[in-house]
Amino acid sequence: MHSKEIIYQNKRLHYKIGGSGNLVVLLHGFAEDHQVWIHQFEALEKDFKIIAPDLPGSGLSEALETEHLSIEDLAKAIDAVIDEENIKQFILIGHSMGGYISLAYEQLFSEKIKAIGLFHSTCYDDSQVKIQNRKKSIEFIKNNGSEAFLKTIIPDLYFNTSNELLHIENHLSIAKNISSSTLIQYYQSMICRPNNEQVVKKINKPVLFIGGSHDKLIPIEQTINESCLADCSFIKILKNSGHMGMIEEHQKTNETLNQFIHFVNK
Repeated sequence: MHSKEIIYQNKRLHYKIGGSGNLVVLLHGFAEDHQVWIHQFEALEKDFKIIAPDLPGSGLSEALETEHLSIEDLAKAIDAVIDEENIKQFILIGHSMGGYISLAYEQLFSEKIKAIGLFHSTCYDDSQVKIQNRKKSIEFIKNNGSEAFLKTIIPDLYFNTSNELLHIENHLSIAKNISSSTLIQYYQSMICRPNNEQVVKKINKPVLFIGGSHDKLIPIEQTINESCLADCSFIKILKNSGHMGMIEEHQKTNETLNQFIHFVNK
């Protein structure tokens, strides 16, 4: 695994790359960077080529200079990495907000996608309640700063916080480097994203759904219902995870991803 970067819209876009063979791209979510996939990278690069980008504004990637960042803008930034690596087709796995970006990518560049994985994510747009909660979060960030905000939300992403203290501290150390303006941009892009239910219904490729039984953001019942939308769907329920199954149950996550990737490429 090594670091690479490209210049996209005059900004640095960083990603980790390693392994060889069929390509799998791992997209992190809100208030994260490529490091959340460390367990998956180590397990999967033995058999596959893996790319884990830092989304613009996260990790070592610079934020894009745009007044109204959209989920589609983030998908186009990821496509710049794909073009740089001269990849024709690949599997795209997105965690949370990364799942929203994955569905946007499917709409924009469908011919490049072999299969999609929605990891603690959803194809639906925000409910009015969720929109109001995101707007409240934006005001909290403006008034109190990003670090105070992150300390309130990140522990709730994990199921058993007493057992995950080290992971929570690591997560906080990653997230605190993301600016308040970027977090606000991410929230605004999620508020404005479309409902992609029809995208999943019409998709003509395998779709993997991974949910956590104790996920406070994406109820497991919703994940189960969404898995019925796609013609060729796979579902894995992580029984001891909240919203961070790639960390909380990384071995089961690795097994699930490995099986899915082998199925897609057989």
